[in-house]
Amino acid sequence: HALRMGGGASSKTQVTPALAVATRGNGAHFAMGGYSSALTQYAAQQSFADGLLMVSAGAASTSVFTQNNLTFGLYPPAAVYHDNPLAAIAAAAADVDANQPPASAATDSQSPCFAGGGGCLASLRVGFIQADTLFAKSQCANGEALGAKHGFEVARDGAGVALIVTIPKAPTDTNEVDDALRQLRDAGVNVLVGCTYLSTTKAIIAALERLHWAPPPP
Repeated sequence: HALRMGGGASSKTQVTPALAVATRGNGAHFAMGGYSSALTQYAAQQSFADGLLMVSAGAASTSVFTQNNLTFGLYPPAAVYHDNPLAAIAAAAADVDANQPPASAATDSQSPCFAGGGGCLASLRVGFIQADTLFAKSQCANGEALGAKHGFEVARDGAGVALIVTIPKAPTDTNEVDDALRQLRDAGVNVLVGCTYLSTTKAIIAALERLHWAPPPP
């Protein structure tokens, strides 16, 4: 058995020829990709064209694996990444509801719980901010369904569509991030879900500080 390795230089234009060089003429039975979703999208197309099974160790976006029947991954699907966190917030809100009458006034420590009446969970509205990448968008695409699954009201835009705002993966324009967050704030969001990376998250936190807006947990 032999192991042949190749590199794609983090470029979608180079990852396909790199994979072809690593597998063709070497008796390869399958390809192993260490790329994230964006590059695996292309690498998987090349391996499929060559009739090879592709096993991805770094991709999680659903579209990577539904484009053919020879691509498999090791990570959970990105679409369910926020399932457990939203479930935990909903459970905490339900616990508040179970231990205090819904008619009770809001307190600083419970805001936004009871802020609008009807109980803690009923007062929570979820909104989404995503980085402009395949992987991040794959996470947020299922946000509306996950929000509804756990009993959250989902913030919507003027057309009635679930409110998901998009910013660059590594933002350089602070106004762009501020404007995106203002959309969520003005829509009454108090549970903010980020489908992001470290660079995106740091920019969002800085913007929240600039706007003096911190959606509190229940």
